[in-house]
Amino acid sequence: MRKKFLLGIIVIVACIGVITFITNKRSKPHEISLKEAYSIGLVEAKKWNNNAKLIYLTSVDDANTFKGSQGSNGKRYSWNMIFGDIQKQNVLILNVKNGGVDHKQVSSDSIQEIQLIEQNDLILDSTEMVELAKKNKLKPGVEWAKGYHFTIEKDENGFFFSVVGLNKDQKFTRLYFNPKTAYRTGKPQIKLILGGN
Repeated sequence: MRKKFLLGIIVIVACIGVITFITNKRSKPHEISLKEAYSIGLVEAKKWNNNAKLIYLTSVDDANTFKGSQGSNGKRYSWNMIFGDIQKQNVLILNVKNGGVDHKQVSSDSIQEIQLIEQNDLILDSTEMVELAKKNKLKPGVEWAKGYHFTIEKDENGFFFSVVGLNKDQKFTRLYFNPKTAYRTGKPQIKLILGGN
């Protein structure tokens, strides 16, 4: 009887240890790519509404901005995204941080069909986007928007991936890539370069 009791205690302690390890691992700061962030956000979005589709996704600065790779390997600590239900004209705003959902908010908003991003549209990950940006001589930001930042968006002009950094004159610059062209040829089409002070 005593052996069974001790065995039960050992099993419980072991289970608690495993749960604590998993919880700590998830809460520790670690970077993820655009596709990884999307996958985490999609699970939460489908819980909210099974018809939810991505509208917008971007990496953002946070408390860990000055740590880690700062996007040089295509990964960031924190990502914001918006999923929408076009029938109900509702959106779910999510922040994914350190591999988990950190914040979420539901709001009413006007959504157009052209904005919706399908899962199979995501043929480029941020790990590939950053390499394309480097080939186009984009350098990492040094103050606000430190390092490289990544965004995907869709409008009447098409569906584009973008990388934010600094141009050769050290001006804030966003490079827009056509994901299909970039994927097939390795030579992205630059839609627009925005320079700022």
